[in-house]
Amino acid sequence: MPEFLAVNGTRLAYDVYGKPRKPALLLLHGDGQDRTAWQGVAEALASDHRVYCIDLRDHGETGREDVVAFAAAVGLRRATVIGHSPVAWLVAQAAPDVVDRLVVVDTAPPDPEAVSAIKAPTLVLSGGQEAAPAMREAAALLPASELVTIPVGHYMHRDAESTFVKVVSAFLEATQETS
Repeated sequence: MPEFLAVNGTRLAYDVYGKPRKPALLLLHGDGQDRTAWQGVAEALASDHRVYCIDLRDHGETGREDVVAFAAAVGLRRATVIGHSPVAWLVAQAAPDVVDRLVVVDTAPPDPEAVSAIKAPTLVLSGGQEAAPAMREAAALLPASELVTIPVGHYMHRDAESTFVKVVSAFLEATQETS
C-alpha cells in the first residue's frame, strides 16, 4: 500500500522499504513506469538501506524539483539516487548537497555539458551490448565514476534483477567510505 506526501502542490505516491536510520536510497522510475517497477530491487536492498520508490509526476525539471522537495519533506539530508530516468542526472546536478552517490540506469544525461558538475561517486549502467556514446562520454567526465554493462536490455533492473542488485550493492559498498 503506498504512502502519500504533498510535494510542490501535488500528491506523490511512494513506497518505503527497510528500517529507519539506514542509509537512504531514492529510486526513480523511467517513462511508462511507476514506483512499483522497483519493488524487487527495493526488497533486495532493504536489509541495508531505507529505500524510497517515488512516483514521478513528470520528468525533467518538475521531476527534479519533486525529488529534492520529497527528500526534504521526509527528512533526508543525504541519499543515494538510483534512476532509470534523466531526472536522476538532474537531481545530482541540482542538489549535490543531498546526493551522496548516483546510479543511472541506461539513460544518458539530458545536458552532457553539465555532467562535470556532479561530484558524487557515480555508477553508469548500460543495458546494451555496448554503452551508448553519450553514457560513455558522461562517465568519462565524472571524477569518480564507473561504467558497467549488463547486456539484457533497457529494463535491466527487472530483466536481470539479481545481477543488477549485485552490481549496485558492490558499488554502494565500495563507495560507502566516500559518501
